[in-house]
Amino acid sequence: MRRYDFWLVMITIALLAGLGLLAFGGTLYTWRAEVTLPGWSSGAGYRAYTEIMNGLAAPLVASLVVVLGLCIPRRLFERQALWAASAAMVGASVVVSVVGGLMTGVTLFLIVAAVLQVVAVVLTGARLGRVSYLGEGIVYQTGSAVLHLGFIVLVLDWVSLPDSSWHLPIFWVGTALLVAGSAMCFYRRALGGRGEPH
Repeated sequence: MRRYDFWLVMITIALLAGLGLLAFGGTLYTWRAEVTLPGWSSGAGYRAYTEIMNGLAAPLVASLVVVLGLCIPRRLFERQALWAASAAMVGASVVVSVVGGLMTGVTLFLIVAAVLQVVAVVLTGARLGRVSYLGEGIVYQTGSAVLHLGFIVLVLDWVSLPDSSWHLPIFWVGTALLVAGSAMCFYRRALGGRGEPH
C-alpha cells in the first residue's frame, strides 16, 4: 500500500509541477507578446495561443484527475483488490472512451470514483467497515472523504454538465463539500478531532 501511495504522490507532484511550469511559461509568453505587439491579447494571436495552451494543459489535467481518482479505491480495498479495482476503473474508462468518446469515458471514471467516495464517506461517518486513511481521528477522516468527494463532483460538473440546467446546483454542491471537507481537515482540533493530515 505504501508503494501505491508513494507513486500516486510522486505522479501528482510531477503533474502539478508541469501545470505550474506551463502557467509560468504562458505568463511570460503573454507578457512578452503584449509588450512586443500592443493589443495582441485582443487579436487572433491570443485566440491561437489559448487553443495551444488548452491543448498542452488538457493531458496534464486529465492525468491529474485520473491520479486523484485512484486515491479513492485505496480507502476501501486491500492491496490485491486495490490494483484490480484501479485497473478496472481505468480500463473501463478507456474502452468507453474508444466507443463513445473521451468525455463519455472520463464521465464514467468520475461517476465510479464518486460512487466509491460516497461509500467511503458513509462507512467513515458510521464507523462501519475498515476504511484506510493516513491520518487519525473521525473528524479528519470524514473531512478528507468529503473533500475528495467535493473535488470529484466539481470536476464531473465541469466535464459533463457545463451546458446543463443542473450545472450551477451541482457546482454549489461540490463547492459546499469542498469547503466543509477542508474545514474538517484543517480545523479538526477545534471540532474535536485529532491526527496528522496526509
